[in-house]
Amino acid sequence: WYEIPTEVINNITKRNIIMVFSAGNYGPNGSSLTSPAIFDNTIAVGMSFNDTSPFMMSSVGPRPSGLQAPDLVAPGYNIISYGQDGQLKMGTGTSFAAPFVTGAIAVLKGYFTNSSPFKIKAALLAGANFSKIGIDPIYQGSGFLDVKKAFDLLNSCLLYTSDAADELD
Repeated sequence: WYEIPTEVINNITKRNIIMVFSAGNYGPNGSSLTSPAIFDNTIAVGMSFNDTSPFMMSSVGPRPSGLQAPDLVAPGYNIISYGQDGQLKMGTGTSFAAPFVTGAIAVLKGYFTNSSPFKIKAALLAGANFSKIGIDPIYQGSGFLDVKKAFDLLNSCLLYTSDAADELD
């Protein structure tokens, strides 16, 4: 894998850009997370089979720093999209899940224009729906993407992130 230098990721984040990456499709074994989802300043997205089950081929962490990954999961099983030939195709993988999170961020950033990448990520993680059927966090991170809960958290001002958390070293 091509490794991206940490300073590149930090410089992009300092420009108020949120980076979303697919976790990879090498699970369910630990430490199968792929680069660049390994970086703490990114959002690593795993895939779900449905609203209650992460799909076990989704890669898992931890990240090199020890932080949990994926950060959350989104639909990634049998997703309909267009292929290069313009025909409808069905695909499965974390690459199909990550665009759901990217779209959620676009909606949140469009409404909360002054929110930092850290605050948007915090809202997404705090608003995620954690599975209550005994699935370990290593497979689902904070849970399943819930854009409405993230929006409500940002809108209510109940989400706290310290000023220090908004700054990079």
